[in-house]
Amino acid sequence: MDGIRERQARRRRLDRLLLAWSADVESVLLPAFDAARVDEVVRWLRAADRPKAG
Repeated sequence: MDGIRERQARRRRLDRLLLAWSADVESVLLPAFDAARVDEVVRWLRAADRPKAG
């Protein structure tokens, strides 16, 4: 019986932690999506991944 109570208590703690974390994440303001910036970063990453000539 104690094992069941321990699992339930652990589940309640995890639920409270997840609720607090998700509320914190939702409060973070993210910049607007910018497709041009994504393309620029992808091109930069691909160029950085290519072996250098010479």
